Amino acid sequence: MEKLKRHKIGLFSAIMLALNSLIGSGWLFGSGSAAQIAGPAAILSWILGAVIIISIALTYVELGSMFPESGGMSRYAQYSHGPLLGFVAAWANWISLVTLVPMEAVAAVQYMSSWPWSWANWTKNFIKNGSITFAGLGVVIIFMLIFTMINFGSVKIMTHFTNLISIFKILLPTLTITVLIASGFHGQNFGSNLHEFMPYGSRSIFEATSVSGIIMSYDAFQTVINMGGELKNPRKNI
Repeated sequence: MEKLKRHKIGLFSAIMLALNSLIGSGWLFGSGSAAQIAGPAAILSWILGAVIIISIALTYVELGSMFPESGGMSRYAQYSHGPLLGFVAAWANWISLVTLVPMEAVAAVQYMSSWPWSWANWTKNFIKNGSITFAGLGVVIIFMLIFTMINFGSVKIMTHFTNLISIFKILLPTLTITVLIASGFHGQNFGSNLHEFMPYGSRSIFEATSVSGIIMSYDAFQTVINMGGELKNPRKNI
């Protein structure tokens, strides 16, 4: 019997997959939410979140290199603590991942509603006061189905689609950030003293890190770990 050939993800595609996951709606919505909670000091929340996630990610990178398996994040607890904790960890990881598709679908509809092109701004009819209307939920479900079919189709289709999208997701935000800084950066927005920089106290920095979406944004590093079984030379590329 002829053995089926499986498409393996190369290093470039793995990097694009990770960046595509990291540069999602979390950092866009999280920026506004963190600023509301911590004010200008929210920038410290992002740094704190990065330090926390890097320490966690390094551990999982080591595990991913040792045990390159698909769905690896759900299996390590089983290896170390047995099937019961492995079952709980797998379900917790699955729940956290399955919520991403509807979140991105909602974000897509909200983003498109502000675009100036007629093929996209029809979605503004489904937005009221910045939130999705009941009728808009149908559009969100359609987006969910499209995203699901792209991922379900095959690893090859998913990686090619991800590579294309990731390039735009890197270039456009970088261009936007550069233009905004060059045209309208005002250092006084950070305040002239500690109270203005940290109007809600140091506690708000930790609160913004945990509840505003910062950790969720960084947590997307696990995409590569979970795709370990689909990577070429995973012990090196992870």
